Amino acid sequence: MTVSAPAVSTQLLDLYPALQGLEPRALDGLLQQAQVVDVPAGTALFGTGSPCRQFPFVLQGSIRVAKVGDGRELQLYRVGPGESCVLTSSCLVGSSDYPASGVVEADARLVVLSRDAFDALMSRHA
Repeated sequence: MTVSAPAVSTQLLDLYPALQGLEPRALDGLLQQAQVVDVPAGTALFGTGSPCRQFPFVLQGSIRVAKVGDGRELQLYRVGPGESCVLTSSCLVGSSDYPASGVVEADARLVVLSRDAFDALMSRHA
């Protein structure tokens, strides 16, 4: 579903105050390109070596980002509501593949931007 529900838009703006700095027209355009996705716990969002194609804003739940090597998993960090995935930001900006994996740890609701929408958002803040 697209981000048209006022409650989702309000929650997104409350959790990510940097978006409040956008002009209303720019924000509306950004939200029209976004998708709201409900993802159950245990779902892999990305894996080592996979291409980075979108940026998630976490409204609820959490994502565990980890690196696996030598049969061991090293948790790097968790992403919860109002937080950003540093790895995804870095991969999108650097046009690189993921060097780690991301798994939904607790049922999540995400507002997802495509790479193009993310690039447009970043160009407004450059």
